[in-house]
Amino acid sequence: MPATRLRTTTAIHSKALPIKPISAIYDWWKLPCSPRNGWNSPKKATGWKGLESAAYYFHAHTSECFDDKKKAIIARYTPIAIEDLQEGAFDIDWFKEAYKTIGKERFEVVYNAAKYISLSNTHTRARKFADAVNGKTKAADAKKEIIAKRNKDLLMSYGLIPLGRKADKELLERYQFLQKFLKESKEFGAQRQESEKKPLPSPCKTWHVTPVTETSPV
Repeated sequence: MPATRLRTTTAIHSKALPIKPISAIYDWWKLPCSPRNGWNSPKKATGWKGLESAAYYFHAHTSECFDDKKKAIIARYTPIAIEDLQEGAFDIDWFKEAYKTIGKERFEVVYNAAKYISLSNTHTRARKFADAVNGKTKAADAKKEIIAKRNKDLLMSYGLIPLGRKADKELLERYQFLQKFLKESKEFGAQRQESEKKPLPSPCKTWHVTPVTETSPV
């Protein structure tokens, strides 16, 4: 099944990014599980430093295809097991390093192309994590949507949103909100309770949070 060439848009042209690298990234991800779509072509076409790390950040949280080669590549960037990453674990050091290396503008290209990794909408989790860490998602807006839709991916990203000036107060409010969410899940069936419990910190583990202020650089 041949990959379809990306038709570039005005939005992409306005960013003054080379069209050939963008097409290479999109074409490679059109067939994410195909062995003939290796990294050699995009690397040669783009020359973008940090592209592999940024791309595999999305693969780690999204892709349904994990052979030994892909697992080995992801292991270069994070000690977290693939199974845990798929369950919602997040390596903030890896993300920050990848984002800093590739840069904001090029990261947006990878971000937009991530939808081609998966056959479903699982790429949205990695996007939500990225938006949270980068401060695009506001805590108040996230809370409203979590309450309205009980979105598990947004729930997991909620704790990644940078804290404001009153970090201790906000941290306590977030913890209380998560505990309230967990308590409300008891109104549903056992299967849904278990599903909603997974993204939340276990009471048997330490919930380690490094406060990040809104003015802190990513």
